[in-house]
Amino acid sequence: MPPTKNFQLAPLSIAAGAALVGYTVFLRRRLMTSMSPAGRARQGSPSRLAIISTALLVNLVLLNLFWATAVFADAFGRGRAQHLERTGFTSVPDVIIYSQHRLYLDARDLQERDLGARYGPYRFRYEGFKLLVRANNRLFLIPYSWSTDNAFTLVLPDDDSVRVEFAPNF
Repeated sequence: MPPTKNFQLAPLSIAAGAALVGYTVFLRRRLMTSMSPAGRARQGSPSRLAIISTALLVNLVLLNLFWATAVFADAFGRGRAQHLERTGFTSVPDVIIYSQHRLYLDARDLQERDLGARYGPYRFRYEGFKLLVRANNRLFLIPYSWSTDNAFTLVLPDDDSVRVEFAPNF
């Protein structure tokens, strides 16, 4: 879902304005060189003022492009999160966790079952989760009933201490 709401054009406008000023100065220098009495470019290095002003304009453009990227990413992420909450996280898979050790979870609507020693190393089973994101060797899981009132997130290592099963929505 593209971020159309809350996207600010200020950073892009400033970057475009600075780029236009820089291009105008470049064209003016080129025009002045071509109109010189000798009809050839001047020899020598550019003045300090020209170097400093060019560096400032380039930095201004780059900083504003970074700003625009940050504003866009923020708006896109918020829009995606609002969409997921509105749809009840139906587009993300359900998750069943099997753990070697009891996790002592305290969120609403989570089911914990002790399967007993006969189930091998993964004795504890947890249901009621949805996968939010998998990043940096971690799983970020939320309960089925996630909302701003029940903003519980479980972060698990993506290693052998837990076995994770992904399933379509139950």
